[in-house]
Amino acid sequence: MSSKRVVVSLAVMAMVVVVGSWHAVSAFPMQQAGQAAVTSDQPGPLERAAKPITPENPIPRRLVSTSPDYPSEVATSGARGTVTLRITLDLTGRVVEVRATNVNIRADVPQFNVSFSNARREDRDRLLKMQLGEKDAATASSILDTMTKAATDGARRWSYDPPAEAPISFTASFSFAPDTPTLSGQSVSAPTARPLPGGLSGITKTADGALRVGGNIKQPTKIRDVRPVYPAEAQAARVMGVVIIEARIEPDGSVGNAQVLRSIPLLDQAAIDAVMQWRFTPTLVNGQAVPLVMTVTVNFTLQ
Repeated sequence: MSSKRVVVSLAVMAMVVVVGSWHAVSAFPMQQAGQAAVTSDQPGPLERAAKPITPENPIPRRLVSTSPDYPSEVATSGARGTVTLRITLDLTGRVVEVRATNVNIRADVPQFNVSFSNARREDRDRLLKMQLGEKDAATASSILDTMTKAATDGARRWSYDPPAEAPISFTASFSFAPDTPTLSGQSVSAPTARPLPGGLSGITKTADGALRVGGNIKQPTKIRDVRPVYPAEAQAARVMGVVIIEARIEPDGSVGNAQVLRSIPLLDQAAIDAVMQWRFTPTLVNGQAVPLVMTVTVNFTLQ
């Protein structure tokens, strides 16, 4: 072969290698060691390429699970609620992509109770302005951003066993209340129980002032029941069981907050979404409606 043909052949081979490498990196971008996980409100390339969760490819065991602090920036607002994240792992079990899929937050200052699913920030803020006005909407937007950031920052520090097939994506929920942050079924700081004055034996209060069901405080009657929507990926993976939730029942009987005590990761968010729509009879103490904290269960069974 002539030297000219050799040069041409080598050039063609180099072009093939470059193009092939570019395509591989585009389809499966690599994360450098130590690089932070990507946070976005839209599915990233690895989430879009995620392998399905099946009995053969289950959600891996969590090895490191650091707990976020309740954000001090929103302490005066009394903000509480749940942030649900979509977490994507790489083949080593590292969290490489995180995005918030649902944010359900209520606050006292300004007073609001909102839930957004996969909403763009500009759309969310436009709706807040319509509901709250310009000034309070700006404060509410800041609260939502702060709570979401606390959840995503916490999730980025998690690590897992390597999945059977990667990448793999799943949901996890962080629930926040003043002094009582929790994450995906694990209690981080349990509320302090203290006896009520007035000689009412067996009645305790949580740190944020709600009464706990027990003793002289009976569980209220549910007057509105909403069944959970069985997630398709949980059905495909044949995941069943009981999710145990601690719910805060407001004086009007609505559910103000719900946090998972016993987790089934593929079912947690569906359970929370259902419980947040339940309604109960108000509980009266000395003729006054009071908030309650009680444990409820959501059962998932495949036919």
